[in-house]
Amino acid sequence: SKKLCPLAKMATDLKGKPKLSVETALNTLHDLYEKKCIADLTDHEQNNERDSMVDFLQDYFLHEYGLQKLAEKKLKIFLHACMKFSKVHKRFEVFLTLVGLKNERLFSNENGNLMSLMLSRAFKGNLKS
Repeated sequence: SKKLCPLAKMATDLKGKPKLSVETALNTLHDLYEKKCIADLTDHEQNNERDSMVDFLQDYFLHEYGLQKLAEKKLKIFLHACMKFSKVHKRFEVFLTLVGLKNERLFSNENGNLMSLMLSRAFKGNLKS
């Protein structure tokens, strides 16, 4: 159930039109994936444990916006856009499954790690730090 997902509390009360365009939400998603891959490669090189996709997502928005309250607001706006656009673009549906907001019974932190590993290998040498 969504109760198992740490982001479930942020994905409530998502009515109305998203405040992000599909393009902006996709650009954010691509940047998020790229930075997650870079962070995972760095963690691997330094023998550190990888952050889960959910933890990384929250850290990503905190790093982008600086203030906790603003980061949470922007993350909620992003999640709202992902949920609204998931019918239009499969990338959002995959992402929402990785963070446990779609297909909740499939939620596991390992799914995010697998996605990051696959992307890192597919784009090895093309990641911008």
